[in-house]
Amino acid sequence: MRRRAFLALAALGLSGRPARAQRAPRAGKSRRVIVVGAGLAGLAAAHELSQAGHDVVVLEARERPGGRVETLRAPFVDGQYADAGGMFVPSHHDLVLRYAERFGLTLQPALPPFHARLSYVRRQRVVANWGGRLDRLFDLAAEDRELGYAGLWDKYVAQGLASRSAEALDRLSVADLLRAQGASAETVALLRVGYLDMMGDGIDSYSALHLQKRLAAAGDSGERLVIAGGAELLPKALAGRLKEKIRYGAAVVRIEPGAARPTMVVVEGGRRERLSADHVICTLPASVLRELEIEPVFSAPKARAIKALDNENPTGAWNTVEVLCLGGKCVHVVNGKVNLVLTNPRQPAADGTMVPLTKGRLQIQSEGAEVFYRGIEIRSIQQIPETYLK
Repeated sequence: MRRRAFLALAALGLSGRPARAQRAPRAGKSRRVIVVGAGLAGLAAAHELSQAGHDVVVLEARERPGGRVETLRAPFVDGQYADAGGMFVPSHHDLVLRYAERFGLTLQPALPPFHARLSYVRRQRVVANWGGRLDRLFDLAAEDRELGYAGLWDKYVAQGLASRSAEALDRLSVADLLRAQGASAETVALLRVGYLDMMGDGIDSYSALHLQKRLAAAGDSGERLVIAGGAELLPKALAGRLKEKIRYGAAVVRIEPGAARPTMVVVEGGRRERLSADHVICTLPASVLRELEIEPVFSAPKARAIKALDNENPTGAWNTVEVLCLGGKCVHVVNGKVNLVLTNPRQPAADGTMVPLTKGRLQIQSEGAEVFYRGIEIRSIQQIPETYLK
């Protein structure tokens, strides 16, 4: 990480020091436990139980550990790679940090947390990893151009917030703060790209005190880290400790949790096998779990929840997304199925108080991906369909 970027993060109070590793307590009586799935959840459960002295078997349908954590190394060269699944490690995720320390994995800061990765600015598409070259689109003073994005953030945002009282910040909008720090119009235009303009109705609409509180909350949750060398190193390290306890290519097709001893049917190499244990830990995602035979069946509410968790169409197919806002309720619908219901939506007023959200910009965004949209419609509604409110 560049020194300036590090200083900018440090100015925001971000830290990534891992907690000290801890060991699971030893078991009083050894139990046989079957863990279904060798993703991070399954591997962590199996590792801790094994360390505590239990007899553990992990069943994984794929031929690799990690589940939704995967690192692609081909067709890249010169040691390059791409994480195709989970990759970020927030610095408050104590368990992952303990494992990283225990297994000797190196953590490093992810991309700067307050800078867009992909931007459309002044009619140009800019990929802006590690600050990129967004500044080339703005007529900055020579001194500001030399500072770079992290330095500009430190000078005009971090120092501006740190040098003023809460009362003073409460009287300033973020735009006022930047100008009071001496930022030119072009520097303000650059800094507002991404994070600063994503709150409220832009940097003129919310107070510098509100920004300070948001950054403090982000500082409490900590900096996002990544595992140097690829995220798969963590599941591989866990799997390496379990070794022969993991059965790859073993697909669970049926679970019977109601028996005296939980039992399951596994297909491995074309052969079906019944396995029993004292306990079963199922870590499968809902998209897989809903395809298994379960006997006795889950309760109606649990079955409905498992079936409804993933509303997106397969990769490559278009999705229909609706956001219906009326009164004090906001309903998010994906392909005709309710995904989220927000009640009493509010936003910060100029004085920092929270007021009902009745107007503002409409923002379409995606985190960590480039998304294509078509057929965007905005229309008035008199009511939210009853089927969405059940």
